[in-house]
Amino acid sequence: MTIGELAEKLGTTTRTLRYYEELGLVPSPEKQPGGSRLYGKEDIVRLEFILKLKQSGVSLREINEIVKNYGQEVICLEELPKLLNELDLHISNVDQKIANLLSLRKYVANYRSVINDKITMENLFSQ
Repeated sequence: MTIGELAEKLGTTTRTLRYYEELGLVPSPEKQPGGSRLYGKEDIVRLEFILKLKQSGVSLREINEIVKNYGQEVICLEELPKLLNELDLHISNVDQKIANLLSLRKYVANYRSVINDKITMENLFSQ
């Protein structure tokens, strides 16, 4: 898949994909003789993961820590506890964001109900 096709598929820009490559978040993709980047399935899965992390508010520095071992079959044993701690922290952050969004949803739904009741009452009295 070319960079343009991939950017469109992922809902991002080619500049973002190049930037992630510059930062080392994704390995440099295979290039065609004309210089076009070609991305494979592993690249796509990795970029989807990175974009989900970014959309969740994870910083690029933190993403780099998480994905530096992503997809590797062999990871240094000394790195595993640190990686687990990072992942646990992000799971906790995601859980907190979900709780905050659920709370916000409750407030918005209650406010919607109040507004709907006012409309219903207004309609009853205007008849």
